[in-house]
Amino acid sequence: MKNILVATRSAGKLRELRPLLEAHGYAAIDLLEAGVPETPDEDRLEVFDTFEENAIAKARYFRERTGLPTLADDSGLAVSALSATADRAMTLLPILLIPQVLFTFPAVQMDMKGPAGVIARAMPTWWSFDLLRRVALAPYEAMDDDTLDARIKADEAVLMTRRRVESMLGAGYLILQHRGVIETTWTASLPEALGRRLPARLGYWGPAAADGLVLAGMGAALLLTAARGQRRWDAQR
Repeated sequence: MKNILVATRSAGKLRELRPLLEAHGYAAIDLLEAGVPETPDEDRLEVFDTFEENAIAKARYFRERTGLPTLADDSGLAVSALSATADRAMTLLPILLIPQVLFTFPAVQMDMKGPAGVIARAMPTWWSFDLLRRVALAPYEAMDDDTLDARIKADEAVLMTRRRVESMLGAGYLILQHRGVIETTWTASLPEALGRRLPARLGYWGPAAADGLVLAGMGAALLLTAARGQRRWDAQR
């Protein structure tokens, strides 16, 4: 077999590349086996706008250091596919993430309606936040009012929805005397509406199941879009 230097310090990449190279008659040598110590210069190799340019820079660098034929790669999140250069991509990334912060948290907490609510509901984090809240609330929602009241009077922390607090106050429970152990939270109305369309046997978990189904649908749509984009990219090359 012919020796070839694999210019990576990633054990995962080495595990993937070794059998592929061996199948084509090459014995992979890693940087440790080649006696190449890690230096700060390596951090300055991936400065170009494309994966290809970064890979070529790494291959040339380690070829010069070792004299061995060298294989290098570069990969990552290709946000730059949405913009002309990597610099623009790094500008675009926070713009894409800002709405997650601006709309998701307050939209769930206040159950926003209108344009802000519509934007928030289009984001996976909105549904994830509601799902996590429902999971955290489940043990307390399963308790009847008397059990919850006893827990509060024993100064044990509880998590309650605002509706549950108002309901218990209306029923005469003096829980606000122990408000320091009560943490209130909110859940959104849309998952509850969707949950009512699911089998009744789900009970409390109906809205949470709705959250999960929407998240699964968003994930499937993302994977399908990525697969189609990749096929178009491969066809153009």
